[in-house]
Amino acid sequence: MVESRDRKTALVFGATGLTGRALTGLLLDDHHYARVVVFTRRPLRQNHSKLETIVNDLKEPESIAGKIQGNDVFCCLGTTMKKAGSKEAFRTVDLELPVKLAEIARANGVGKFLVISSIGADPDSRNFYLRTKGQMEKELEKFNFRQLSVFRPSLLIGERDEFRLGEAIGKFFYTLFSFLFIGPVKKYKGVNVRKLAKAMVKAANDDSGSRIYLTNEILEMGR
Repeated sequence: MVESRDRKTALVFGATGLTGRALTGLLLDDHHYARVVVFTRRPLRQNHSKLETIVNDLKEPESIAGKIQGNDVFCCLGTTMKKAGSKEAFRTVDLELPVKLAEIARANGVGKFLVISSIGADPDSRNFYLRTKGQMEKELEKFNFRQLSVFRPSLLIGERDEFRLGEAIGKFFYTLFSFLFIGPVKKYKGVNVRKLAKAMVKAANDDSGSRIYLTNEILEMGR
Protein backbone atom coordinates (compact mmCIF):
# COMPACT_ATOMS: atom_id res chain seq x y z
CA MET A 1 0.00 0.00 0.00
CA VAL A 2 1.27 3.48 -0.87
CA GLU A 3 1.75 5.67 2.19
CA SER A 4 -0.57 8.70 2.30
CA ARG A 5 2.32 11.17 2.13
CA ASP A 6 3.34 9.68 -1.23
CA ARG A 7 -0.11 9.65 -2.75
CA LYS A 8 -1.00 12.07 -5.48
CA THR A 9 -3.60 14.69 -6.32
CA ALA A 10 -5.38 14.30 -9.65
CA LEU A 11 -7.02 17.27 -11.36
CA VAL A 12 -9.78 16.43 -13.84
CA PHE A 13 -11.28 18.76 -16.42
CA GLY A 14 -14.33 17.49 -18.27
CA ALA A 15 -15.42 15.10 -15.52
CA THR A 16 -19.09 15.17 -16.57
CA GLY A 17 -18.32 14.05 -20.11
CA LEU A 18 -18.29 10.53 -21.50
CA THR A 19 -14.64 9.71 -20.75
CA GLY A 20 -14.35 12.08 -17.81
CA ARG A 21 -17.00 10.23 -15.82
CA ALA A 22 -15.29 6.89 -16.31
CA LEU A 23 -11.91 8.41 -15.53
CA THR A 24 -13.08 10.05 -12.31
CA GLY A 25 -14.47 6.76 -11.03
CA LEU A 26 -11.19 4.97 -11.72
CA LEU A 27 -9.15 7.70 -10.04
CA LEU A 28 -11.31 7.55 -6.92
CA ASP A 29 -10.68 3.81 -6.70
CA ASP A 30 -6.94 4.10 -7.38
CA HIS A 31 -4.75 3.91 -4.26
CA HIS A 32 -2.10 6.13 -5.88
CA TYR A 33 -4.39 9.16 -5.41
CA ALA A 34 -5.30 10.76 -2.11
CA ARG A 35 -7.37 13.54 -3.73
CA VAL A 36 -9.33 13.81 -6.96
CA VAL A 37 -10.25 17.40 -7.76
CA VAL A 38 -12.77 17.85 -10.55
CA PHE A 39 -13.61 21.12 -12.28
CA THR A 40 -17.15 21.09 -13.65
CA ARG A 41 -19.98 23.37 -14.66
CA ARG A 42 -22.32 21.45 -12.38
CA PRO A 43 -21.84 19.28 -9.27
CA LEU A 44 -21.26 15.56 -9.76
CA ARG A 45 -23.90 13.12 -8.60
CA GLN A 46 -21.40 11.00 -6.70
CA ASN A 47 -19.93 11.46 -3.24
CA HIS A 48 -16.56 10.17 -2.13
CA SER A 49 -14.14 11.02 0.66
CA LYS A 50 -11.37 11.69 -1.90
CA LEU A 51 -13.54 13.77 -4.22
CA GLU A 52 -13.41 17.57 -4.29
CA THR A 53 -15.63 19.40 -6.76
CA ILE A 54 -14.95 22.93 -7.97
CA VAL A 55 -17.93 24.30 -9.87
CA ASN A 56 -16.81 26.74 -12.53
CA ASP A 57 -17.72 27.29 -16.19
CA LEU A 58 -14.02 27.83 -17.08
CA LYS A 59 -14.83 30.97 -19.07
CA GLU A 60 -12.16 32.72 -17.02
CA PRO A 61 -9.70 29.98 -16.00
CA GLU A 62 -7.41 32.55 -14.37
CA SER A 63 -10.04 32.93 -11.63
CA ILE A 64 -9.32 29.39 -10.42
CA ALA A 65 -5.58 29.39 -11.10
CA GLY A 66 -4.81 28.99 -7.40
CA LYS A 67 -6.83 25.77 -7.27
CA ILE A 68 -5.00 24.07 -10.14
CA GLN A 69 -2.47 22.55 -7.77
CA GLY A 70 -1.53 18.88 -7.79
CA ASN A 71 0.43 16.17 -9.56
CA ASP A 72 -1.46 14.95 -12.62
CA VAL A 73 -3.85 16.92 -14.83
CA PHE A 74 -6.33 14.90 -16.88
CA CYS A 75 -7.91 17.01 -19.64
CA CYS A 76 -11.04 15.42 -21.11
CA LEU A 77 -12.51 18.60 -22.55
CA GLY A 78 -14.13 18.49 -25.96
CA THR A 79 -17.25 19.49 -27.85
CA THR A 80 -18.77 19.24 -31.32
CA MET A 81 -19.30 21.84 -34.01
CA LYS A 82 -23.07 21.47 -33.58
CA LYS A 83 -22.94 21.99 -29.82
CA ALA A 84 -20.35 24.78 -30.01
CA GLY A 85 -22.30 26.65 -32.68
CA SER A 86 -19.28 28.08 -34.51
CA LYS A 87 -15.67 27.36 -35.37
CA GLU A 88 -14.55 30.06 -32.95
CA ALA A 89 -16.49 28.52 -30.07
CA PHE A 90 -15.19 25.07 -30.96
CA ARG A 91 -11.59 26.33 -30.91
CA THR A 92 -12.19 27.88 -27.50
CA VAL A 93 -13.13 24.54 -25.95
CA ASP A 94 -10.86 22.17 -27.87
CA LEU A 95 -7.75 24.31 -28.26
CA GLU A 96 -7.59 27.55 -26.29
CA LEU A 97 -8.98 26.24 -23.00
CA PRO A 98 -6.74 23.13 -22.73
CA VAL A 99 -3.71 25.27 -23.60
CA LYS A 100 -4.59 27.89 -20.99
CA LEU A 101 -5.15 25.25 -18.33
CA ALA A 102 -1.81 23.67 -19.21
CA GLU A 103 -0.09 27.04 -18.91
CA ILE A 104 -1.56 27.58 -15.44
CA ALA A 105 -0.81 24.03 -14.33
CA ARG A 106 2.81 24.24 -15.46
CA ALA A 107 3.26 27.59 -13.71
CA ASN A 108 1.93 25.95 -10.55
CA GLY A 109 4.48 23.14 -10.75
CA VAL A 110 2.24 20.35 -12.08
CA GLY A 111 4.46 17.69 -13.64
CA LYS A 112 2.09 15.64 -15.77
CA PHE A 113 -0.55 16.63 -18.29
CA LEU A 114 -2.69 13.95 -19.95
CA VAL A 115 -5.07 14.99 -22.71
CA ILE A 116 -7.52 13.42 -25.13
CA SER A 117 -6.99 14.41 -28.75
CA SER A 118 -8.12 12.51 -31.86
CA ILE A 119 -6.82 10.04 -34.37
CA GLY A 120 -5.48 11.94 -37.36
CA ALA A 121 -4.72 15.12 -35.39
CA ASP A 122 -2.44 17.29 -37.52
CA PRO A 123 -1.78 21.04 -37.22
CA ASP A 124 -1.49 21.22 -41.03
CA SER A 125 -4.61 19.20 -41.84
CA ARG A 126 -7.21 20.63 -44.21
CA ASN A 127 -9.88 19.26 -41.91
CA PHE A 128 -10.83 21.89 -39.33
CA TYR A 129 -11.44 19.40 -36.52
CA LEU A 130 -8.18 17.52 -37.01
CA ARG A 131 -6.24 20.76 -37.53
CA THR A 132 -7.59 22.17 -34.27
CA LYS A 133 -6.64 19.03 -32.36
CA GLY A 134 -3.18 19.06 -33.94
CA GLN A 135 -2.66 22.70 -33.05
CA MET A 136 -3.69 21.96 -29.48
CA GLU A 137 -1.09 19.19 -29.24
CA LYS A 138 1.61 21.42 -30.70
CA GLU A 139 0.87 24.24 -28.24
CA LEU A 140 0.98 21.88 -25.26
CA GLU A 141 4.49 20.78 -26.19
CA LYS A 142 5.77 24.30 -25.45
CA PHE A 143 5.22 23.95 -21.70
CA ASN A 144 7.80 21.19 -21.27
CA PHE A 145 5.85 19.07 -18.81
CA ARG A 146 7.84 16.27 -17.25
CA GLN A 147 5.26 14.04 -18.91
CA LEU A 148 2.85 15.06 -21.66
CA SER A 149 0.62 12.13 -22.62
CA VAL A 150 -1.56 12.63 -25.70
CA PHE A 151 -4.26 10.07 -26.43
CA ARG A 152 -5.53 9.81 -30.00
CA PRO A 153 -8.48 7.40 -29.93
CA SER A 154 -10.69 6.63 -32.88
CA LEU A 155 -14.47 6.43 -32.35
CA LEU A 156 -15.33 6.57 -28.63
CA ILE A 157 -17.92 4.07 -27.47
CA GLY A 158 -20.08 4.70 -24.43
CA GLU A 159 -23.42 6.06 -23.30
CA ARG A 160 -23.63 9.83 -23.63
CA ASP A 161 -26.22 12.02 -21.95
CA GLU A 162 -27.00 13.62 -25.30
CA PHE A 163 -27.65 11.95 -28.66
CA ARG A 164 -25.09 12.48 -31.43
CA LEU A 165 -26.31 11.27 -34.82
CA GLY A 166 -22.84 11.00 -36.35
CA GLU A 167 -21.57 8.88 -33.47
CA ALA A 168 -24.67 6.70 -33.52
CA ILE A 169 -24.15 5.94 -37.21
CA GLY A 170 -20.46 5.31 -36.64
CA LYS A 171 -21.14 2.91 -33.78
CA PHE A 172 -23.68 1.01 -35.89
CA PHE A 173 -21.20 0.40 -38.70
CA TYR A 174 -18.36 -0.28 -36.28
CA THR A 175 -20.41 -2.98 -34.53
CA LEU A 176 -21.34 -4.47 -37.89
CA PHE A 177 -17.79 -4.57 -39.25
CA SER A 178 -15.66 -4.68 -36.07
CA PHE A 179 -14.11 -8.00 -37.15
CA LEU A 180 -12.32 -6.16 -39.97
CA PHE A 181 -10.28 -3.92 -37.64
CA ILE A 182 -7.15 -6.02 -37.41
CA GLY A 183 -3.52 -5.55 -38.40
CA PRO A 184 -2.62 -2.13 -39.84
CA VAL A 185 -6.18 -0.80 -39.49
CA LYS A 186 -6.47 -1.68 -35.81
CA LYS A 187 -5.70 1.95 -34.99
CA TYR A 188 -9.15 2.85 -36.38
CA LYS A 189 -10.97 0.45 -34.08
CA GLY A 190 -13.56 1.95 -31.74
CA VAL A 191 -12.49 2.53 -28.14
CA ASN A 192 -14.71 2.00 -25.14
CA VAL A 193 -14.34 5.04 -22.89
CA ARG A 194 -13.55 2.90 -19.86
CA LYS A 195 -10.55 1.43 -21.68
CA LEU A 196 -9.40 4.92 -22.61
CA ALA A 197 -9.77 6.01 -18.98
CA LYS A 198 -7.79 2.98 -17.80
CA ALA A 199 -5.02 3.76 -20.28
CA MET A 200 -4.82 7.35 -19.04
CA VAL A 201 -4.54 6.31 -15.40
CA LYS A 202 -1.95 3.66 -16.25
CA ALA A 203 0.16 6.18 -18.19
CA ALA A 204 0.02 8.62 -15.28
CA ASN A 205 1.15 5.99 -12.79
CA ASP A 206 3.81 4.38 -14.98
CA ASP A 207 5.98 7.47 -15.46
CA SER A 208 6.16 6.45 -19.10
CA GLY A 209 7.45 9.79 -20.33
CA SER A 210 5.97 12.14 -22.95
CA ARG A 211 4.43 10.34 -25.89
CA ILE A 212 1.39 9.91 -28.14
CA TYR A 213 -0.88 6.89 -27.72
CA LEU A 214 -2.82 5.60 -30.72
CA THR A 215 -5.92 3.40 -30.58
CA ASN A 216 -4.14 0.06 -30.69
CA GLU A 217 -1.92 1.07 -27.76
CA ILE A 218 -4.89 2.46 -25.83
CA LEU A 219 -6.76 -0.83 -26.27
CA GLU A 220 -3.78 -2.83 -25.00
CA MET A 221 -3.31 -0.59 -21.97
CA GLY A 222 -7.02 -0.51 -21.21
CA ARG A 223 -7.45 -4.25 -20.82
